[in-house]
Amino acid sequence: SALGWFDAALNVDPEYAAAHAGKCSVYVKGYSEVDDPSFIAQAESACATALALNPNLDIVHTALGDLYRSSGQWSDAESAYEKALTIDPSNVASLIGLGTIYTRQKRLDDAEASLRKAVDIHPGDYRAYNRLGSFLFRSGRFPEAIEQYQYVVALQPDDMNGIANLGSAYMLIGDFAAGAAAYQRAIDIEPTKTAYSNLGMMHYYSGNLDAAVD
Repeated sequence: SALGWFDAALNVDPEYAAAHAGKCSVYVKGYSEVDDPSFIAQAESACATALALNPNLDIVHTALGDLYRSSGQWSDAESAYEKALTIDPSNVASLIGLGTIYTRQKRLDDAEASLRKAVDIHPGDYRAYNRLGSFLFRSGRFPEAIEQYQYVVALQPDDMNGIANLGSAYMLIGDFAAGAAAYQRAIDIEPTKTAYSNLGMMHYYSGNLDAAVD
């Protein structure tokens, strides 16, 4: 559906760089979902076209950064995100992308700084809170992660992943009742085997064995 709308934009203006960048981002996201190598080739083509048409558009470089990051080209991804931020310092997607790269490179102070800057610049963007929460979660800072995931849920009440993330953080501080409530809410939105399994664990650790069996 997203590709269809971008193609509709290109039918109006075949040289609209933002639409080519959008297609690049869709293919990158699609590759992470279905693991189809052809998506990377199509992403490369779309990004190359966008870059040729308008190298001064920040979202073109963000899309390139996402492409490089998806294929493990950390240095190229970092350069692309930094180029996007040179054009627009408030580009939240590039700040989040840099935070992800820095985390992979074990540059943890840089990662946290980039992710917190993303939150500060755009406090209404739930993705920035979710990525910061995930960083804190992986760092073992579970109470801080809970705070960030609570922002995610407040901003995006129907986001199953954000609610499940909140449940995981509750689980790891030993608040199994809160964890169970979060996982049940996530299941009500979108049932997944992982959410059911985790909900079972919450009931088990709380001593609710019949509920755990169910």
